[in-house]
Amino acid sequence: MSGVLTQQQKRRNAWRASASLRRKTCNPKALRSFWPARSISWQRKALAMLPEFSRSQLLSEPPKGGVTDELEASPTECAALAQRFGIEALAHFSARFTRKPYPGGGVMITGRLKAEPVQLCVISLEPVHESLDKPFSLVVLPADAALSEDPDGPDEIQADATGHFDLGEALAEELSLSLNPYPRAPGAKLPDAEDEGEAAPRNPFAKLAALHRPKG
Repeated sequence: MSGVLTQQQKRRNAWRASASLRRKTCNPKALRSFWPARSISWQRKALAMLPEFSRSQLLSEPPKGGVTDELEASPTECAALAQRFGIEALAHFSARFTRKPYPGGGVMITGRLKAEPVQLCVISLEPVHESLDKPFSLVVLPADAALSEDPDGPDEIQADATGHFDLGEALAEELSLSLNPYPRAPGAKLPDAEDEGEAAPRNPFAKLAALHRPKG
């Protein structure tokens, strides 16, 4: 429908909105070499800008049959991601995926995300523990490649000028889009007006009308 963003378009907009940040912060080695060795304070500030779950990868063509790998966030990284997403906790976050060659010198990454977020119920504010197990697909392109404009195509990101990309940050963004926007605890219900002890507002002229009502 016109004017309504699909989930795919929302994801694509999220990728593009943060593409500049990923290109600047995805390679710790590049950050260290950007400033002279004596600028230790600047290096520390730059490294502090790294995403909460950073896994810098070099864009290289995998075998035709693909390569399977797995990433898992540490407890410290999970806590940092929970704070970033504004949720109570993140007990677990991992991804198992396969890399395969993609036209134009890119890489197609497909796999499954697993996470155990804890959010507050939108009704009772009780902690809600959930288990996520969702598929994802991602295309990584060289820095000089143009991103596709197809809203129905796979999500795309670009490697930086050194050929690196941050897969951890890409997975974290995918997780943020998979979180339940309205977590609800089992049995939680919206209170009725009668349960709150408040009846519907009465007509202020009801009593006046009763006085003028004919008797008998």
